[in-house]
Amino acid sequence: MKAVYCPYCGGRTKRNGRTSSGSQRWRCTACGASTTVRYDDTATRLDEFLGWLLSKDSQAAMPGGGRSFRRRTAEFWEVWPMPVPDGGSGFAKAVRETWPRTRVQRCTFHAFSQVKRYTTTRPKLQAGRELYLVARDLMGIETLHQAELWVERYLDWCGFWADFLEDRTVVDGRRVYTHERLRRARSSLSSLVSAGTLFTYLDPALAKAGPLPSTNNMIEGGVNSQLRAVLRNHRGLTSVKRVKAVFWWCHAHSGDARTAREKLATMPTDADIDFLFSVYSASPSREDGGPEWGDRAVWEDLHHRDPYPFWLD
Repeated sequence: MKAVYCPYCGGRTKRNGRTSSGSQRWRCTACGASTTVRYDDTATRLDEFLGWLLSKDSQAAMPGGGRSFRRRTAEFWEVWPMPVPDGGSGFAKAVRETWPRTRVQRCTFHAFSQVKRYTTTRPKLQAGRELYLVARDLMGIETLHQAELWVERYLDWCGFWADFLEDRTVVDGRRVYTHERLRRARSSLSSLVSAGTLFTYLDPALAKAGPLPSTNNMIEGGVNSQLRAVLRNHRGLTSVKRVKAVFWWCHAHSGDARTAREKLATMPTDADIDFLFSVYSASPSREDGGPEWGDRAVWEDLHHRDPYPFWLD
């Protein structure tokens, strides 16, 4: 056992009986102060929890059918694993400051998916149909000439539908854009065109050693398939625990160097989520008793609102 030192003077201690709760008491041989030592086994239990979660092992094969394991690790199912507060625009800022000359390639599939998110696969408006087709053609561009033609086509669409996208409607006494979703789809592509990150893979200077990928599909085998394996290996998890299992996998591979106690201290728990729900659910409801729009806790409040931020690739 490691030597125990006095927290007051730093001197060596010796055993001095036990407390009423059964804990070992230590007495300093220099100043005579008594103390007890509380050992933090959080890191050990978290490692045990992640060791099981990220493996094919079943709890049924553990001693006692895994009852002791579930008792030791139950608190980790109450946690929503979150990375260190960063990312979003902070990531892009770090890239600019650390690698200012680095060329960035936006995944063309995700650029298309961002537009599809707003237009759907069957847009009702002609403007939406045309923009959906323009965005879909992103994934078939193989030369710089094709890229130039695509940009011209997109800019022509923006010019033709500019007045249409300025239409406004009065809602609850406020003037709002009638075609807000289309405007967001346009904004997602315009920012990429302005940043010049859509066709970096076609730059001859960068592609000297061979063709460059225009998407991040390679991540499918390295990350997405691993996430699916976690869920497949632990089929009996509830829906919420399945989500948390994915979060834990991502956190375990995030390179977070903090101690287990430091990590857990910054992660929201189920109690935190319940508190947010109770706060938002206390807002007034409609006359018919139904909830008003926006009077409940929204998952996006705890995350980036954009599932495909432009800097991701």
